[in-house]
Amino acid sequence: RRRVTPASYGVKEEEEYFSSLNLSYTDYYNISGTLADSNKKNKIDNENLPVLLIIEDNDELRNYLANHFKNNYNVYQTDNGRDGIEIAYDIIPDIIISDIMMPEMDGIELCKEIKTNVKTSHIPLILLTAKSLIENQIEGIETGADAYITKPFNIKLLETSINQLLESRRKLREVFSKNINVKPKDISITSIDEKFINRVLDIIETNISNPDFSVDHLSKDIGMSRAQLHRKLIAISDLPPSGFIRNIRLQRAERLLVEGQLNVSEVIHEVGIKSRSYFTKSFREMYGLSPTEYVEKMKQNNNSSK
Repeated sequence: RRRVTPASYGVKEEEEYFSSLNLSYTDYYNISGTLADSNKKNKIDNENLPVLLIIEDNDELRNYLANHFKNNYNVYQTDNGRDGIEIAYDIIPDIIISDIMMPEMDGIELCKEIKTNVKTSHIPLILLTAKSLIENQIEGIETGADAYITKPFNIKLLETSINQLLESRRKLREVFSKNINVKPKDISITSIDEKFINRVLDIIETNISNPDFSVDHLSKDIGMSRAQLHRKLIAISDLPPSGFIRNIRLQRAERLLVEGQLNVSEVIHEVGIKSRSYFTKSFREMYGLSPTEYVEKMKQNNNSSK
């Protein structure tokens, strides 16, 4: 593939800024050494660390950022937007940092692709650019970018932006995971995410009485690989697909028990759970009471309110 110099893609202004300060690009960012491009298809090293994708055609800056964040993130990197899209679809990162001016696909087009694809629409994206014109910033925000940082920048500013975006996503996930009656529109980051969650709910509800309905079935019906579905649901709800399916079954069971038309055994069958002991254990974990105790409490509450 033909290599294009960074300057021809919009960092000329940045390099001129360094020259005016009698600094080189490397001096400004305090770059020492390089970090080779990571294997884009490698599996994530530490599942406890968030995944950061860096898309930047300036080798020095990209390697500096990868080196800077490597201890706190699973870092993936590439030098152009086209590869960036493929990597994002493959690994579903927790956050993306992308330059705007790049070969093959620029950051604006990449942002549009990321934010309009259901697999990646939830991912926070920070755009970096050497352009400081307000219209460029507006264009970046209008495409769905979550933050817009002008080069040259302070690394602490970038760190803070990343931390704030990840923390806001964490709070949304916490709301969903702790409030079993929360609505998708209350926790979804975009309308695409809301539609995705509603689609997942529809598929589970349709198959809820089938005890053999599994994550594999959900993955196939939603059109994602197991890994993509897992990272997408974790990112939005803080629940893996298996936990998401279980919670929907239990929520349906709770409604049926409150309605009082079915006994516990019939409810278990209706929500597609094979084991009574598993159902009782899971129900207690979610509602704090066994199914029988929960029904009794509901009856007491109804009597006291009369």
